Amino acid sequence: MRQNTGTTRGARVGVRLSREDRVRIDEVVTTRGYASPSAFIRAAIENELKGRPELTKAEALITGGFEGMSRDNVRIVRSQ
Repeated sequence: MRQNTGTTRGARVGVRLSREDRVRIDEVVTTRGYASPSAFIRAAIENELKGRPELTKAEALITGGFEGMSRDNVRIVRSQ
């Protein structure tokens, strides 16, 4: 096993996973071509910390839809 001596890691974090989660992670590692489960988990953490633009875009669309419905409801109440 090769150790990563090129970069300095700040802290080691231990996480307990269920067997089902471990199997799912192993499947993703092989299908998406990650070097190891740790590399996949680091990428997942980085994506969460950055925020996922596809979710924020979807959230903005949903919010816009609700705001439009709210304005329509106000108009309907006023007209009644």
